[in-house]
Amino acid sequence: MFENIREQFIHHFAVASETPTASMMWSTLDTQQFEQDAREQGTDDWQRKGQHMALKLFHAAAQRVPAYKHFLKMHGIHHHAVKTIKDFQHVPLIDKKNYVHAYPLASLCWDGDPHRGGIISSSSGSSGVPTYWPRYAVQEDEATVLHELMFKEVFEIDRYSTLVMNCFSMGIYIAGVLTANCIAALGRKGYPLCMVTPGIDLGGIVCTVQELAPSFGQVILMGYPPFIKDVLDSGREAGINWKQMRVRFLFAAEGFSEQWRTHMHRAVGSAQDYATSLNIYGTADAAMMGHETPLSIFVRRATVADPELAYYLFGRTDRLPTVVNYYPTLRFFERVSGELVCTVPAGMPLVRYNLHDDGGIIPFSRVQTLWNASGRSLAGEMRAVGCGHFLRAVPFVYLFGRSDFSATIYGLNVYPEHVEAALQHEWVRAWLTGRFVLETTYRENFDQCLKIKFELLHGVVSVDAEFVEWFTSYVLKTLLRVNGEFAALFGAIGERAQPVLEFYEYHHPIHFRQGVKHTWKK
Repeated sequence: MFENIREQFIHHFAVASETPTASMMWSTLDTQQFEQDAREQGTDDWQRKGQHMALKLFHAAAQRVPAYKHFLKMHGIHHHAVKTIKDFQHVPLIDKKNYVHAYPLASLCWDGDPHRGGIISSSSGSSGVPTYWPRYAVQEDEATVLHELMFKEVFEIDRYSTLVMNCFSMGIYIAGVLTANCIAALGRKGYPLCMVTPGIDLGGIVCTVQELAPSFGQVILMGYPPFIKDVLDSGREAGINWKQMRVRFLFAAEGFSEQWRTHMHRAVGSAQDYATSLNIYGTADAAMMGHETPLSIFVRRATVADPELAYYLFGRTDRLPTVVNYYPTLRFFERVSGELVCTVPAGMPLVRYNLHDDGGIIPFSRVQTLWNASGRSLAGEMRAVGCGHFLRAVPFVYLFGRSDFSATIYGLNVYPEHVEAALQHEWVRAWLTGRFVLETTYRENFDQCLKIKFELLHGVVSVDAEFVEWFTSYVLKTLLRVNGEFAALFGAIGERAQPVLEFYEYHHPIHFRQGVKHTWKK
């Protein structure tokens, strides 16, 4: 179906040869105004400005993005008839399948022109076929402003000379390069910081910290949460005393528990529960979506101690979501059928784009109301823990993770298809049904672990040691062959990336219940 769309599009909408000037690029960023808004805007102001941005972007994309113009035509949508946010909520959703993969890359960009001097990053889906995402200077500027808010207000880079260790992968994926560009821009603004970009080279990271950290007032370790824990462990084994430094953390790519956060803080001797680590919600699709603040961390920790509050905010108590603040003038969120939908003025503009992230949105006013209703003072409680000055009326977005079937380890995706490739061997079919469950968990030392639970064939009571040893090795070899990101991770951290395999009886009452639709991911 979608190949037909692509062919029809190419036939009816040739890309214009005229190249617009840079001044015609979409931009919503007024840096000075944004910084003021972040400190002063109220709940209604954010909502109103976010809706204005979404409507403005919708009309601009309908006129200037060839693919989106064609998409709307196919769905019988006349953009001039969309005048209010209620009208906007009836505009069809887009996602990778019905939009991004259905059109040529050029046609998805402003004016059908991908040649803007920007950067193209890649994400890899369940098929292993990469999706390419152009981003232009305005997105780098937005991310730089957000990094400055975090680094100056929370990590105090204006007060401490700072060694920034960029431990994200530095290849075609977005995190490492985007973060490097943001930190370099902050350096050009005059902050006393220097950055090193070792990527996921553990040995290089440890050596660099040993050599350079003593010359700086603080060290910021940036990377995927479980990898940064490996950095601390490896550094300690090499003789680094992290508690003698002022260490701060910037994480991205996945969530973690508050217990894990506390463990990381204590490992570097920090007692500042709300200003030692921050987590970013970002995607290759839309770059930086939001980030933790002391406020969002405070609210999240409050829900850990109060399940009733967690239910009122998140609608469930069995899982703890990642909770971040976001700015609707940069990223406009909606919740549709339990999934997050965003509107983003990117190099490839996205209007009502379904991220397929399981989550929702919380206005600041709702949080304030819940505190007031229980006779508590949000401002007073935040002052009591030393972060009252971070109380702002910025909205929250929370997410439990992808609603697809992938599991993550160290920030990368492992899909059922990757494991299924190991189930085709004749010996495997003599033991297993082919059903399995992916789960991301933690070992006792807080190292992240990919666990795969397999269902035994009917009549098979257990598996012998020889099969377990062979199959464990075979699964690992298969993942290394079919998942390039996993291969790179294994090359960096070795056996810590080794999946843990478990085997359960046929129709196990918990993991493989009879008569229940199978879920590939826990």
